[in-house]
Amino acid sequence: MDRFSTFGLPLHFTEINIVSGDLMPAHIVDLNDFVPDVWPSTPEGEARQAEELTAFYKLLYDCPLIEAVTYWSFTDGGWLNAPAGLMTKDARVKPSYKALYQLIKNEWLTPEQQVTADENSNAEISGFKGDYIAEFDGSKMEFTI
Repeated sequence: MDRFSTFGLPLHFTEINIVSGDLMPAHIVDLNDFVPDVWPSTPEGEARQAEELTAFYKLLYDCPLIEAVTYWSFTDGGWLNAPAGLMTKDARVKPSYKALYQLIKNEWLTPEQQVTADENSNAEISGFKGDYIAEFDGSKMEFTI
């Protein structure tokens, strides 16, 4: 991120996968050469996936030039038959899904707020970076934090 941030352009992270099972053997040079018939998710792998996904998304969130992140596998089994999804093939929600949901919905989403203006018609709000709309008596004003 530091290297490409020097250009001052929006950054997109795409095709992100974090495996929730055993990691690929160290002797594999080309990732596409490792395609096992069965590659199960494990409890230890799921805990690691949730921890690494949380750390990764927090790192990206802190960079003001990050505009988009694409996690590649919603369910297991897509890329190389890997257990890299946020859900298993049988639709069981994994800890990584819950961790990402917690970040987005409970930490990063600014809830709707009722704000009262002072005697000078000034109001103060707090929120996460992004675009907002303030409404009063049928009038709307857009602003950015």
